[in-house]
Amino acid sequence: MKLTIPREILLVGKGHAGTFLARDGKKDVLGFFAMACGATEDQLLGRVMLMKDGAHYANDVSTHDLPNIPEDVMILDSTLFYLADMNDAPHLSERDRERLLMEGFEKMNVVVKFVGDYPRTWYDGA
Repeated sequence: MKLTIPREILLVGKGHAGTFLARDGKKDVLGFFAMACGATEDQLLGRVMLMKDGAHYANDVSTHDLPNIPEDVMILDSTLFYLADMNDAPHLSERDRERLLMEGFEKMNVVVKFVGDYPRTWYDGA
C-alpha cells in the first residue's frame, strides 16, 4: 500500500493531549491511513486513536470499521501507538518525524511519501 501525506494538512500534536485523527480540516498520520482504508472524515472527527482489536475508549476508532484494508497490510496496536507517538512527539524536527513515521509504516507494509512544503511555525518566525 502507498500513502501520500500532504505536509500542509498534516496534524501534529503536542504530546498525547493534542492527539486527534482529524480536526479543523487536518489529519494526523493515522487519520490519513484510516481514510486510505475507507474511513470517512466524519468517522474520524474528534476521535483520538486508531486501534486494531476494537476501540478501547468511546473516542477511538477500530480498524474493524475500515472496509478497505489491503490484505498485505500488517496492523499491530504497538505499531499504531508508535505512529501516534512519533506524530505528536514535541521534540522531533519535521525531517526526523517523517523518517520515523516512514520506518513505522514500513513495518505495516505501507510506503509513505510526504509531499509539499513544510508549514511555517512559530519556530521559524511565523
